[in-house]
Parts: sequence; structure tokens; C-alpha cells
Amino acid sequence: MTCYRCGEPGHFVAECTKELCDHCLKSQHVTGECPLLSGPKPVVTIYGVCCQELMFFESPEVAPSVQVLEGSFPGVVKVTN
Repeated sequence: MTCYRCGEPGHFVAECTKELCDHCLKSQHVTGECPLLSGPKPVVTIYGVCCQELMFFESPEVAPSVQVLEGSFPGVVKVTN
């Protein structure tokens, strides 16, 4: 049996006591030193807010010069109202 939280064998998630980073769920560092925090931040630009028919969102592509960190994960953008 393997813990789905930390990946170590021998216990379940409910019994897991390993300290993990809140952002990437790895144990090599504390949350404040997570490499995901120093990576590129997701940006969405909104245009045409004065007229609902012309409104659209732009999410720029990641430039080839930007290094994607191993273990990074996609973000979820939820737009309401």
C-alpha cells in the first residue's frame, strides 16, 4: 500500500504525518521557498468591458525562453460575473 499524499509506502493518507509544501506537495522545501512561487505568474487580460458583445479574454502563451519547472502544474482560471 502506498500513501497517495506523500508517495511513501506503509501507510494511508489519513495516517500521513509528512510535512509537504502547500503549493507543489513535495517535501524537499518549506512552502515559502517553493520554486513554483518564483516561476512565471499566470496572467489573463480582459478587453472590451464597456460592451458585453465585444468582451474577450487573452491569456498569453509561455515564451520559449521561460523555463517550465519540473513538477509544475497548469492553473485553473474561473471567471464569474
